[in-house]
Amino acid sequence: MKLLWLFLLTSMTALSAPSFEAGKGYPEHTQFLLYPYVDMAYRYIDEGRYELANEELNKALAVTPNNPYVVERLLFVAAQQQHWPQLSSLIDQYQQVLMRQQKWREVLLHFQQLGLKHQAELFIVYTDKLLADERFSIIQRTELAALSAQMISERARAQFIHRVISRYGLEEVRPAYCFALLNEKKYDAVASCINDITHPEHQTSVRKHLIQALLGAQHFKVASEQFSLYQQHVVLSEQERRQWLQAAIYNKDWSLALTLNAALPRAISRLLQRADIAMQAQQPEVLSRTMAALSEAELNIEQEQQLLVLMAYASTYSQQWRQRLYDYSLQHAENDEFWRSRAVQVAQAMEDHSQWLAIFEAQQSLSEAQQRQLAIGYEKVGNEEKAYQQWLLLARLYPQRLSYAKQASHMAIQRQQYELVTHILAPFWPFSQQQDQDAELTYRYLQSLKKTQSDTLRDALVLAQSRQASPAQRQTLMSFASAIGECQLAAQWLVEPAKEQALQQLGYCFIERDKERAYALFQAALATNPSSTESRVQLAHLSEVLGLHVRAYEYWLELDSQLTEQPHFFNAIASALKVDEYTQAMTWLHRLVRLHEPKTISFYQLQLQLARYVNDLYTQEKSLVWLLENHPDVSEQIALARLYWRQGKTQQTFTLLSDIERQPTETLALHTQAELAYLYIDVGRAAKAAPLMQRYLANQPDLYPMHQQLAYSYVVTNELDNALHHATIAATNMDIMELAQESKQQLKRLRRDLLAQSRWLLQAQFGEQLRPIDIGATSQSLRYGGFIELRYSKYLQHHWRAQDTHQWYARAFVQKDSQQHDSTLALGYSWQPLASLDLQFAIEPQWQLRNSDVDILLKAATDLFSLGGNTRDWQTDAQGWLQQSLYLEAAHWLKSGRDAQFAQYQGGYHFKLHTQNQQALTWQPYVNGQWTRSSERQDTRVGAGVGVHWWSGGDDITAYRRQASLKLLVQHVLNGEREGDNVASLNLEWSW
Repeated sequence: MKLLWLFLLTSMTALSAPSFEAGKGYPEHTQFLLYPYVDMAYRYIDEGRYELANEELNKALAVTPNNPYVVERLLFVAAQQQHWPQLSSLIDQYQQVLMRQQKWREVLLHFQQLGLKHQAELFIVYTDKLLADERFSIIQRTELAALSAQMISERARAQFIHRVISRYGLEEVRPAYCFALLNEKKYDAVASCINDITHPEHQTSVRKHLIQALLGAQHFKVASEQFSLYQQHVVLSEQERRQWLQAAIYNKDWSLALTLNAALPRAISRLLQRADIAMQAQQPEVLSRTMAALSEAELNIEQEQQLLVLMAYASTYSQQWRQRLYDYSLQHAENDEFWRSRAVQVAQAMEDHSQWLAIFEAQQSLSEAQQRQLAIGYEKVGNEEKAYQQWLLLARLYPQRLSYAKQASHMAIQRQQYELVTHILAPFWPFSQQQDQDAELTYRYLQSLKKTQSDTLRDALVLAQSRQASPAQRQTLMSFASAIGECQLAAQWLVEPAKEQALQQLGYCFIERDKERAYALFQAALATNPSSTESRVQLAHLSEVLGLHVRAYEYWLELDSQLTEQPHFFNAIASALKVDEYTQAMTWLHRLVRLHEPKTISFYQLQLQLARYVNDLYTQEKSLVWLLENHPDVSEQIALARLYWRQGKTQQTFTLLSDIERQPTETLALHTQAELAYLYIDVGRAAKAAPLMQRYLANQPDLYPMHQQLAYSYVVTNELDNALHHATIAATNMDIMELAQESKQQLKRLRRDLLAQSRWLLQAQFGEQLRPIDIGATSQSLRYGGFIELRYSKYLQHHWRAQDTHQWYARAFVQKDSQQHDSTLALGYSWQPLASLDLQFAIEPQWQLRNSDVDILLKAATDLFSLGGNTRDWQTDAQGWLQQSLYLEAAHWLKSGRDAQFAQYQGGYHFKLHTQNQQALTWQPYVNGQWTRSSERQDTRVGAGVGVHWWSGGDDITAYRRQASLKLLVQHVLNGEREGDNVASLNLEWSW
């Protein structure tokens, strides 16, 4: 409230002398005392000396306390000095005095005049106090609120009035609230506010202002709605009706527009507008009536042109109006180019092309625009030949117009007149208008060059490099460069960022020229569109070609859910087989059968291949039977025969084999002859297999496994020279073939045995006797001894058996103890029936020299570790190797009736010390354990020894065929006659 007192005082003008009854209501002597102070105060105020004026007014106030006039002057002085704390204090002190004098209206009015709106918050606080004072009437409060609202800035006015309404219930100020919202352009809120105004006149006034604001803001739909409400309470003026009509037209409310137009005064402009509205509303009857009225009126040129347009539209509904329109135009067009042009336009609007074409054809000369219209008109009436000739004429007359060249070349392309196309478009090449439609023109020109087999096509592509082209043109240029195999040139036109289709197209270009580049392009295409099936399929194919079989299989796996076409299934299955993913291959095969039920040779061949991988004999047989029924082939017969043999179906096997043998083998393909050879080997007819394999190897000498098979076949047929030849070839190339180590050793051993059909062994041993057969027929227990043995081995081959061994040997051994010694001579024969099992049977007559006694030894022996990787043979592929022996022997002497059994384990590691040329040296630490049992005794010994071996006369394939060794063995007797003793023996051995 303090601020209100300030505004009351500042609204007063300074007086040179008191012009008010300063002492009214006071005694005369008081007025006399007051006058000097007030007079001086006014003088100081006029002079702007507010401090002195303030002192004089305080003196006057001391004379007449609570004098409202003096208080007003004090407030005025404080306001002029902008002493707001002092002003606030004065207002609080003299609030009741000012209230009694009813000065609020003056305070508010002067507050507005002084423009002190920066104190709005303070003002609002004191206004609230006044409005809350019950001594004010409703009228006074309303007036106070209205005046206060004018003091507030427009931005805060609506909020202030709304607070006054909601807090004090002053509905009389709601119109002011609506106007405040209108100033803020909150039109929806204004419309809602109007509905809350109770006084009709106030409501109408606010709505009128709202409509004008909506029209100014071009909110025609809402304005039209408000007009509808507004006209319920007032009679609209003609101006308001026109505004409402304009709003309805903008809002495309044609029905309302027709109604409002009918209420306007009759005039030509109103009729034209009504006709236009009827046309927009698609009401031909209203349009026809309105145009009938217009045709009888006098129109100016502009109005006649509008009528022509309306008549053209009306002609689409009425044949009568069409003809009237055309007649009206021709009537004015005979000698006037303007109206002749209008007549053509009318005819074109009616789509009666024959009429306006006739007008053009009757003219002696036509402008460029008319010639173009003539060409278009010929196209519309279907006269393609005349249209073509007209476009060619335009292209020749105006060679600088690319649009004519485009149209003429397009029609020439349709007539396959490619040379004419190149002639028309050549002046514009390369097209560089940076327009996408130039891409089609580029394609047209390059296609024509290609069709005419012009040598300039590549030159045209190279020339285009020097010009800037649009993205669509670049795509076209790339397509043609790709089509003629100019991949590097095509790559230069790749638009960045490249699209999937462009990358694929360029990839197809490189696919036969640079597969790695093609692979990278399809990878980029896939990155652009990760769901692309085409890119993945091509990447899978390229991965196979580049040897990336695992990656190819991964691409097919990614395509798993999209596999629907048979070729894709076939390729995916083949890829899975290459990486040994047989389960996935079988899954795809089953889906292929379910989707397509294929009955093709390629399908059954693929099914057969997969069945072989998974060893599904039933599916193999089923596939081969179908292939033989639908596509008989010797290869399938051979495969089925081998399958029957594996299944134990001997009769079916030989039946098929008989059918196969009816065909001359010389007429069969080489690979078929090889398959037949393997079949012969399977069924035990190696003699028939050998010539077939020999014929195949004459053409394919690098097939080393077949050399190996042929070597064994020649062994069976006892053709040892041929066997040795092919075994040597196979063994020499073992590093190339990925065969098992055991298979390599078996092949080497075969070649060694073939090279050494006979073998000699000289052996001598001194020390404690080791075997019961070395004791001879005597039953004495001798302490020391030794023997020397010469053995000859002969390998023999038979047609019915691969290999057996015959050995003849002679030996002499001496036994001695403290009392006597004995010497024995022996001749023996040993037979090893199987090469794959070291099992020997021997007979040996023995002569004792001391008493000339003769006995015959029968013996069976085996060495369980004599074959495979633990043999005593030299191993060329290793830096060292483990040699083991588990020798078992049983002996019986016929004359003496003695029996003996012997078991010995010996194992040691060969260390290579030296290899040079065809000689080598190894040393071998080893352990030994043996058990002996005879009719007279039993003993068990364990020990360790060391041996030195000298190898010579060998090569990398057959190891060393000559060997000399020296071995020292020391043993401890665990039980027997020498229990607890340590014994030693020395062994020398030479074989060749």
